[in-house]
Amino acid sequence: LLKEQKLSLPIVERFQIGYAPEKFNALYDRLINLNYTKEEIILSCLFEKDCIDGKICGCLSDRVILPVIDVCGNVVAFVGCAIGKAMPKYIVTADKHKDSLFGLNLAKEHCMNELILCEGFFDVIALHKIGFENTVSTLGTALTSEQARIIAKCTNNVAICFDSDSCGQALAE
Repeated sequence: LLKEQKLSLPIVERFQIGYAPEKFNALYDRLINLNYTKEEIILSCLFEKDCIDGKICGCLSDRVILPVIDVCGNVVAFVGCAIGKAMPKYIVTADKHKDSLFGLNLAKEHCMNELILCEGFFDVIALHKIGFENTVSTLGTALTSEQARIIAKCTNNVAICFDSDSCGQALAE
């Protein structure tokens, strides 16, 4: 997926892009080895408890992982992007993300004059990659009133750059 998106190592590091292996407990074991507690790991929303015979399993296994980071630098959710044709294409953990804007933690210093509002995660990354660091995403096809309030605090000028499909155009309207 990263090769397909032509993402360089600096972009991967900037957006803190990671990967959760297909092996069901590999990420869990890694976090335990980094001294996270079982409770902290469950709170991360990366895992579901009691999903198979009382074991913890990763809900984002075999996916590219993007953190959703709020304007204060707190991780509020994770996005798991399917590799290949796996469905669903995206899994977003935690409901807190609904009022967040993907990329705002990086765009906040660049959006005073104008903010570019996109639909998708990789749209934001692609635009940042070519120098449009004032770009954020709505995290899907819904713009919440809280997201609108956050945008209004950042700028008075918004360029809408949603997909050209019917969902994107309806959201733009």
